[in-house]
Amino acid sequence: MITLPLFLRKLFVDFVETGIAAIFALSIVFPTDVASAKQVAFAIGIALLGAAVSAIRRSAPDFLTWLKTKLNTGS
Repeated sequence: MITLPLFLRKLFVDFVETGIAAIFALSIVFPTDVASAKQVAFAIGIALLGAAVSAIRRSAPDFLTWLKTKLNTGS
């Protein structure tokens, strides 16, 4: 069994939590035509991109610690 590093597990959980919140916030929009559906899809894409950036930012210190350990570079 392969275990993911802690920073990847945290990244995934943060992304899912933030992404779900963003999608729920946008779920009150009901597109009625193709143009509206495209706008909603674009907004959801931007919200998920924001969730990914936020999750990456929060997991960066853990990633750097993991990388230093794997490369045996000390501090």
